[in-house]
Amino acid sequence: MLALALLGVEALAGVQSAIVAVTTPLMAAELHGQRLYGVVTAAPQVAMFLTMPLGTYLLGRFPAGRLLGWFTAVTVAGAVTSAVAAHVAVFIGGRFVTGLAAGALATVSMGALVTALPRAWRQLVLAGFSAMWLVTSIVGPVYAAWVSEALGWRWALVLYLPLLLLARWGVARRLPAEPPDARRRWDVHSGLLLAVGVGLLSTMATAPGGVVAAGCAVAGLLVTGLAAVRLLPAGTARLRRGRPSAVALLFLLSTVYFGAQSITAIVGHDVLRFDAGRIGVLLGVGSLGWAVAGLVTGRFPARSRRVFLTRTWLSAALLCAGLSLTAAATAGLVPSGLGWYAAGWAAAGVGMGTAYLDAINQIVEPREDGVTPVGAAGAAVIGEAVATAVAGTVSAGAVAALVTQGAAQTVVAVPLWAAAAVALLLPPVAARIRN
Repeated sequence: MLALALLGVEALAGVQSAIVAVTTPLMAAELHGQRLYGVVTAAPQVAMFLTMPLGTYLLGRFPAGRLLGWFTAVTVAGAVTSAVAAHVAVFIGGRFVTGLAAGALATVSMGALVTALPRAWRQLVLAGFSAMWLVTSIVGPVYAAWVSEALGWRWALVLYLPLLLLARWGVARRLPAEPPDARRRWDVHSGLLLAVGVGLLSTMATAPGGVVAAGCAVAGLLVTGLAAVRLLPAGTARLRRGRPSAVALLFLLSTVYFGAQSITAIVGHDVLRFDAGRIGVLLGVGSLGWAVAGLVTGRFPARSRRVFLTRTWLSAALLCAGLSLTAAATAGLVPSGLGWYAAGWAAAGVGMGTAYLDAINQIVEPREDGVTPVGAAGAAVIGEAVATAVAGTVSAGAVAALVTQGAAQTVVAVPLWAAAAVALLLPPVAARIRN
C-alpha cells in the first residue's frame, strides 16, 4: 500500500509542475511581473534550500508520517497565498512558502523508497513513477490549461489540493513510525549558502546595470557551487569514479532539461504568443515523451555497462536535437508556430526519460563506498535540486532580461542553444561510472 500511495503523490507532483509552468506567464501578464521571472523561479528554490537540510535533520527525530502531515499544511497555505495574490510580490511569497515545505519533504519520499521498500519493489515503484508521468503528462497540462481558461489561473493553483491532501495522508499512514536515525545533523550553513547563491542569481534581470547583474550572477554561481561541494558526495565535482560520477550525471542531466523547462512556457507565451491552451499542449507533449521513455527504462533498467552507456548517448542526442529545434523555432529559423517548437520539446522529453531513471539507479544502488541508503537518496535529491535551481533561475532570469529589453528572437533563443550544447557532455560523464 505504501508503494501505491507513493505513486499517487508522484502523480500529483507531475500535476503541480504543469500548473506552475502554465500559470506563471499568465500570472506575470496579469500582475505585470515579467521582469521578475527569475525571482518567481528562484523563490521556491531559495526556500527549499533553507529547509532541505532541516528535513534530513527532522527525519531523524520525528516520524516521517508526522512530518509529511505538518509540511503538507504548509504547502496548502503557500498555494492559497499565491492564488489570492493581488500583487506579484504576494504571489512570490506564496511560492516561497510552498518551497519551504518542498525542501523539508524532499528526502522523505526518496528515503521511503530506498529504506522502506525492498529492491524488487523499488524497481517496480520507479517503473510505476513513469506510468504516473504518462498519465500526468496529459492530465496535468490539460487541467492547468482548461481551468486557467475557464476559471482563471488562480483556481488552477487550488482546485487540486483536496487530492493532494488525500494522497499524502495515504503515504503518512504507512511510513515507518520510528525515527530511523537520531544522530543526523542539521547542516544549516550549507542550506543558507545555497539559498543566498540562488537568491543572487535571481536578481540578474532586476539588478541596476549590466555590471551589477553580471556580478550577482558570478557571486551566485560561486556561492552555490561552494554549498553544493559541501553537500554532495566527496569527489562529485572532480568526477571521481563510482557514485560521485553518478551524482554528477544526474546533476548535468537536470541542468540541461530543467533549465530549458523553466523557460519553455515563458518563451511560448511572451515570444511566440501562445495562449494557455497551446502552452498546455506544449508541456503535455514534453511530459508525455519523458513518461513513455521512462516507462520503458523503468520496466527494463540498464543492467549492464554497455546498455547504460548506449542509453546515455541516445539521451544526449535526443536532448541536443530537440532543444536545438526549439531554439531554431524561437529564433525563427524554422516556422515559429506550435508544431516545430512542440516537436523539439517532445524529443527533449524522450531524451530525459531515456536516462533519468538509470541515473538515479546508479546513485541509490548499494555500493561498497560507505554511503548509507538514506545518504544516497539525499545525494540524488540534492544533486537534482541544486541543478534545477541554478539552471532554472539563470535561464528564467536571462530570458526575463532579454524579453523586457525587446531583444531579437535569435538572442532570446541563446539559453536553449546553450542547453543543447551542454547535453553533449552527458556521455563522457557517464563513462566515469563503474557498475
